[in-house]
This record gives sequence, structure tokens and C-alpha cells, in this order.
Amino acid sequence: MTMNEANPSFLRRDARVLLVDADAKTRVATHHLLRALGCRRIEEASTSSELLDVVTSTHLELLISTWGLGGLGGADLVWLVRHLPGLERLPVIICDDVTPAVIREAAEVGVNGFLPRPLAHAPVEELLHLFIGARSRASSESSNLYVGGNHAS
Repeated sequence: MTMNEANPSFLRRDARVLLVDADAKTRVATHHLLRALGCRRIEEASTSSELLDVVTSTHLELLISTWGLGGLGGADLVWLVRHLPGLERLPVIICDDVTPAVIREAAEVGVNGFLPRPLAHAPVEELLHLFIGARSRASSESSNLYVGGNHAS
């Protein structure tokens, strides 16, 4: 039994998530997975300008993004978000291909979670519960990088 089946309201009802991916098909599939897991307030962006529009005009609890967006590399994307007023502590989860170099760089720039592609239900559910669950256990200030069901300091 998954956490969602055991407690269908494991997420905070008002939690707003921003999903960022340039690929429309991947964004739609991820959106459907997030809805199936109980996320109801999902914003989307496919470009860096859309990302900036949403993060500067909407109160967010979680950012889920690919490791790069057009001409904006992953580290630059995280740096940009982390340096906007009020977003210094916004949890950031990266969804992308797993390589040791990407995971290392993600950890160095303060990414909170990493989900390898293709996305699987259980790891996504675990990180949602961890960062926007009714009783969230992690903060964006944690020195741990949570990687698809595991975590490494």
C-alpha cells in the first residue's frame, strides 16, 4: 500500500507546485502523475521566461524541473530561483537522467531532490510527501540530496 492509498490527503491541500519542462509530452505525463498523487494546484512552465513569470507572481511550495531549460543550465536555473526574494528556501526537485556529475552538481547548488527518468510512482510520491506532505519532514536547508527513494549527504 502506498502512502497515498493509506492517506489520500497526505499532501497539504493548498500546496502549489511548479512543473518546469520544455518537452510538452513529458510535462503532460508528469502533470498526470502529480494529479494522481493528490496535487491539485499545479502550475506549468516550458521556458525560462515562463518560469520567471510564475515564480515571481505565484506563492509556490515546490519546484519540479528538468536540469536545464533551453539556454539555461540546471545550476543557473537553481541559482536564479534561489536568488529571487522569498524563494531562497523553496524546495527544488530535479527530474532528469542520472549521471554522477549531474547529481554532484545538483547537490553543490542546493537542489533538494533528484528523480531519475523515467519517473516512477513511488519515488515521486515519497518526495512529495517529504517536501509538501501534511507533516513535511525536510526543509530546503537540509544538507541531504534525496535521490529517487534514497538520500545522500
